[in-house]
Amino acid sequence: MFLNSNRLNRITIFFLLFVCNSSFAQNVLYIDSLLKLNNSEIATAYNKFLNIHNFSNALNSAYSIGNWEFLASNNFNSTFIEAAPKIIRDDNLFLFTTRYKVLEFLKFGGFMKSRIVTDNRKIGLSNVSENTFGILSEIKPVNALIIQPLTGYKLDKQLEQIDKGFIYGADAFLNNFELSQYFFNSNVKYLNENLGPRNNLLLNSRFEVLKEFTKDIRNSFSLDFNEVKRDFYIKLDSSSANFFQTQFNIESRKDNTLSITESLLYNGILEIIDFEFSGNLFLRSVKRSTLYKLLTPPSKNVFDTRVNEFRLNISSSLNFRLGNLNSNFKFIYSERDEKHLVENLPNIPQNFYLDRMEDELKKNNSSVRIQLGSDNSLNIYGKDTLFLNLYLSKLKYDTPSIENFSNKSSIFRDDRDELLTIGRLTYQKYFSHFFYTSVLLEAYMNHLVYIFAERSSNNNWNRVLRLRSNSNYRSKSFSTSNTFEVLANYTIYDFEDLLQTTRSFSFRQFSFMDSTRLALSNKFFTALFFGLKLSEQGSLNWKSFSTKPMRHINELSGELKFGMMLSNFSNINLGFRLFSNREFRYEGNEKVEASNVLSIGPVIDLNIYLKENLTLVGYSWIEFISQTSQPSKRIINFNLRAVFGL
Repeated sequence: MFLNSNRLNRITIFFLLFVCNSSFAQNVLYIDSLLKLNNSEIATAYNKFLNIHNFSNALNSAYSIGNWEFLASNNFNSTFIEAAPKIIRDDNLFLFTTRYKVLEFLKFGGFMKSRIVTDNRKIGLSNVSENTFGILSEIKPVNALIIQPLTGYKLDKQLEQIDKGFIYGADAFLNNFELSQYFFNSNVKYLNENLGPRNNLLLNSRFEVLKEFTKDIRNSFSLDFNEVKRDFYIKLDSSSANFFQTQFNIESRKDNTLSITESLLYNGILEIIDFEFSGNLFLRSVKRSTLYKLLTPPSKNVFDTRVNEFRLNISSSLNFRLGNLNSNFKFIYSERDEKHLVENLPNIPQNFYLDRMEDELKKNNSSVRIQLGSDNSLNIYGKDTLFLNLYLSKLKYDTPSIENFSNKSSIFRDDRDELLTIGRLTYQKYFSHFFYTSVLLEAYMNHLVYIFAERSSNNNWNRVLRLRSNSNYRSKSFSTSNTFEVLANYTIYDFEDLLQTTRSFSFRQFSFMDSTRLALSNKFFTALFFGLKLSEQGSLNWKSFSTKPMRHINELSGELKFGMMLSNFSNINLGFRLFSNREFRYEGNEKVEASNVLSIGPVIDLNIYLKENLTLVGYSWIEFISQTSQPSKRIINFNLRAVFGL
């Protein structure tokens, strides 16, 4: 379905408003580019699937009147789950900002934000609210630089505790600033919330330098630093509450990340070769701490902890073009190291600290992965193309040496190596502009090897073979797409001859899918979807390549609809859908039905666009379900979304 330019602009405006409002909700900063769009959108949706009901409503308005700019939005979302007990959660976010252009480079304004979350479950963040208001400005000293400071006051409720205090922050943007043929881009977001006993901090920063030597040679360097600190209330146990004379403790989480990236692009080497290189260094530190610590009686659970993460990623690719042959070769090296640390307390006996250290040490891990890949395509004749894709991956995963632990018998080591190989051959044949087919043959092999004896019984090979054919035909009044696939999945354990509890197994499947649409006239059409899956699971003897069937599943799904075009963009469809799942198990050599599920019922969907102002999209179906040894039941599923523009 094609949309005209006015409708596309309206959808784009609505999407951008939604994205920008989400960013505002996180940073309490305001929006720049959309305030000049004189537009309002109201979107309402209701969804029911099984026992889950969801209702949402969004109002977004952005207007520019003279030197004034306004943005208002309200987003409400409600979820109701029919369970025992029933679950109800509501979330409402309201935002309003305004700015006045004093000078070409200076704007002043104000903002107000309110969010209320309610949940009938008695969990930590089930009922929270925040209300913020303040002033903001925008300063543009030069064309490439924008500075947006703000300050305000915030009231925040969590666990029935109301905290309040001043907030302040700023955004700064440097866009395509040129100096000696180098282009600089940077942005910094900073927000500090002083809420009495709690303090929240957000710092996101990015610096990027781009150098374009020629149209084929480019180099870029970027540095990102982020810091996020959040304080949360948690309930204290009775003894700690009596000691500290408060019912709540404050848990802090501080997350710092540093990322350095270098990229080089060199195209047109000898006019047939393109080369690309990228390297990234990533460092992260996450600290969890609590304000109140009860030191008597001593416990290993009172210590604050820290997680340090190191990641190194290096990748390169080489692309060759030789006549009708196009080949791409990739190399990726990834290294990751994670260390868990404990911060000592002077008044706690050392043995508690060592016990906690051992608990955290068990979580330490490191890994190295090397990947090689090749993507090749050969144009044989016209559009007929042969594709060959090869992929090889080696993973080495390590945990701390057992010599680091005092209680060696409690350590369960997960050290392992994995070797993955994938090969895929595809042939695509075009018979005409209307009809083309493809055939795919894929082989997948993965070898998992645990290094130490306690888990070596799980060492195995996983081998998967897949053969798929697809055909597509499309004309003005008729279109169809058909896919046949045969899949064989074998998991073979290395030591099943020594361990009677470990058995290799197989999974085989045949599937067929068809999607067809036929125009009956200029207004009426019919659409059919049909799917069939025949699956078999069983034990496997790889040496003799024989299987013993244990489980068989027949799955059938289909949907037949008759539709009417109301206009170029509007249609309504009526029909019915069917789903059947029959499971069989084997008693000796006899196949016996174990369960049978049948679901059938009517379906309706509609897409209505009226006068560029109203969009109505709906989809609903009723399931009449019968199941072995279960009473029959009826389930109504409903999805409706309306968008109204002013």
